[in-house]
Amino acid sequence: MECYKKAFFILLFPALLSSCMIDNSDNYMNIGGKDHCGFIIDPRTGQGIRWKLEDLPVSFYVHESVPDQARHNFISSIDHWNQEWEDYTHSRGEETAPNLFAVVGEGNAFKGQVRNDSYNMLFFADQAKPYGMKKETQAITKTYSLRKKIRDTDIIVNTESFQYYYDPGYDEAILTFRQEQQSFRDLASSQVPSLWQKVKSYLVNFLKFFHRLFVREKYRDIANLRSGRIPMDRVDFPSLMIHELGHVPGLSHVEGKASSHSSASRGRGHGKGDYSVMDPHLAYGQVRRNIGHYDLQNMFCGYYGGQ
Repeated sequence: MECYKKAFFILLFPALLSSCMIDNSDNYMNIGGKDHCGFIIDPRTGQGIRWKLEDLPVSFYVHESVPDQARHNFISSIDHWNQEWEDYTHSRGEETAPNLFAVVGEGNAFKGQVRNDSYNMLFFADQAKPYGMKKETQAITKTYSLRKKIRDTDIIVNTESFQYYYDPGYDEAILTFRQEQQSFRDLASSQVPSLWQKVKSYLVNFLKFFHRLFVREKYRDIANLRSGRIPMDRVDFPSLMIHELGHVPGLSHVEGKASSHSSASRGRGHGKGDYSVMDPHLAYGQVRRNIGHYDLQNMFCGYYGGQ
């Protein structure tokens, strides 16, 4: 596309949708609607849908249509969600909360189709219409549920209308953070005489405190980047995946909580308050990878109760 045409298209569509779709056994499709925890509502029952807690993590296959760079960013987005979820659930006293997501065969590409087959799939579609997407929709998360329980979910990315920005720096930042977190887990689980159990616990908590003060801030800055780094004719793929992965356990859209003027949406700050990665509008060149406290709070509400 010529430069002036690109500029006109960007001005005409400054923020484009990523959305969710519920496909129940009777093929009823619904967009929007949520319960008190912010979870997608099954229109037949009027209640939120979610996986059973014992079915977590949700295991994903990466389809052969997905290029290597996108697969790496997708795996990093999964790690990002899992690390933030682990940190949040520990702060709420749930020391054994399962991960939200996992990837089956990280280095492998899988064949298959988008359908209710109990294989959760990331899929790239070069035609939007056959998958129920409009051309202006960046991606959908298609969820199959029965009696409030999610049974299968597929993320479908629209490559007919959009080009995406794949970021190796994001992969490196998330990998570094995962390794640092693993070192804390290894220290906490190391075999020591019972006399030193309490000392070891204090030591781990002390190190985690300073890690949050210094190292974690650097990790967040690298992982979230700056909006200016993303080409204005590209959609930031990690930001899109962070959003779509939020739909997978059941989170619905949150309107108006990711303003383009907010520091969190530009990758600066911690996504505290009511900032949300579940806002349905992601503009060209925008970075929105920073999983918000609001989203983690809703996720905890959905799987562990509360408001």
